[in-house]
Amino acid sequence: MLPLGFAAFLVFGVVLVLVGANQADLAAAMDLDMQASGLLGASLSLGLGLGVLAGGPLIDRLPRRPIFCGATLIAGLSLASTSAEMDLARAACHVGLAGLGCGLFETVLNVIATERYGEHASRPVTFLHMAATLGAVIGTPLLAALAIEGGFVAGFRATGLAILGLSLWGLAVPALGISTTSSGSLEPKTRPRDLLTHPILLGLCLVSFAYIGVEAALTIFAIPYADGVLDLPSQDGQTAISTFWLGLLVGRLLLLASRNEFQPRLFLLSGVATAALIAAATGFRWVQVEVWFGLTGLILAGVFPALVTLAGRAFPQSRGTAIGLAVGAGSLGGFVIPWAVGWTGDIAGIRLAVGGLALGGVAIAGVALFLMRSPRILAND
Repeated sequence: MLPLGFAAFLVFGVVLVLVGANQADLAAAMDLDMQASGLLGASLSLGLGLGVLAGGPLIDRLPRRPIFCGATLIAGLSLASTSAEMDLARAACHVGLAGLGCGLFETVLNVIATERYGEHASRPVTFLHMAATLGAVIGTPLLAALAIEGGFVAGFRATGLAILGLSLWGLAVPALGISTTSSGSLEPKTRPRDLLTHPILLGLCLVSFAYIGVEAALTIFAIPYADGVLDLPSQDGQTAISTFWLGLLVGRLLLLASRNEFQPRLFLLSGVATAALIAAATGFRWVQVEVWFGLTGLILAGVFPALVTLAGRAFPQSRGTAIGLAVGAGSLGGFVIPWAVGWTGDIAGIRLAVGGLALGGVAIAGVALFLMRSPRILAND
């Protein structure tokens, strides 16, 4: 499963930067302002959210192969069928459907990894999400190169074809034939209604909301920030996107080298450092945008694989649903926060809008103080 998972998350990483890496070309082709650009990027997060929310309960009850193959077909066809004549509404539909498919197959792979490795799932989950960061790092310059000759359409279609290849690969992977979770835990299955009100899961959902929102907003608005605040060319903004994801990649490689399982205190350290860095960088207008974007990625590297692992650890008999709800909350953050940043940027300026992302770090740190007191999600280092 891990080779397929690595390849799938690699392509998923490219999808995550599709809008950000092509922001200038998309804005020129469709006459988009910052709010419209944020809305287009948010459409991806909305689709992702719907995909993981629908996928969680399905994965707890049905075979994974048809879910995975169907999801990759949806995502692949939606991107492969894009055209240069699209308006904003149609582009948002294509991007949203791509997110829907990616959310489904991402959840399948997250559940299988946490299910197979149980209390020791930190490293396998980090390995998969490291592939996503690698895809985002190499995807940004690759998409920029494709756009030189074929505009944003070339990158969208190439990514769609790669996802369609995953659908064929999924037909031959035995792990996708498993139909239900089997953790061996004696704990009764938690009902979805109870999960929605469980304080641990609500805390993880808030961490996910803040993290994905910050990640998506930095990716989408790196170019407008570099241009509008620092008077730098769009290439510097594209480089900042790459260094942000490179920071995530380096951080996750370091986590792979560690033998320790994830603990909630990671959220506290990451949240405080992120808030301080973004506030300082935007407040003092640090011109080295590539550097502080990269440092932000490095600091946040463990947050997402940690929340996936902790959700699976806390609810072993309802892993699919718990992970789906946690990741789905992140996708909601990826929709709301970029839209809010775009709206704020149009009204008060992009500097204040990006600086406001420091509040995401504050939220992550605040939730950590509660989760650190919960023995249910603690594991031995």
